[in-house]
Amino acid sequence: MPDYTLAAGIVRRVAVRMVPGALALAAALWLAGWKAAAVGLLAGAAFALCRLYLLAHAAVCMACQSDPGRARRMAAHSYAVRYVLTALFLLAVIQTGAVSLPAAILPLFAPGFVLAAGHLWGKGGESLRGDRN
Repeated sequence: MPDYTLAAGIVRRVAVRMVPGALALAAALWLAGWKAAAVGLLAGAAFALCRLYLLAHAAVCMACQSDPGRARRMAAHSYAVRYVLTALFLLAVIQTGAVSLPAAILPLFAPGFVLAAGHLWGKGGESLRGDRN
């Protein structure tokens, strides 16, 4: 049985860096009267974190496979599932009409930016795994 603490730790560290900014920006948008943008931002941020967890969970599962062919099939399946879920999320945002589409799409890129920024400023790699120097 794979140990998913690494996956949960990475998601937790990205959430700690991403959620306060998303909440502050959503509050500012809400107070400015852009309620649809604030709701879209929060929905997009929550979905982005869920997608990141699915990616990290799948990566741990694939790393524990001894058969490379099975790991490749798992990667393809995980990729397809994440993109279908993203399409369903975007369709739901479009169908509601009460949520700003650009505000819901932009946070989907936030985990990648947070991870890249952490690596650029020395908070990636080791610290994302929870290792202490």
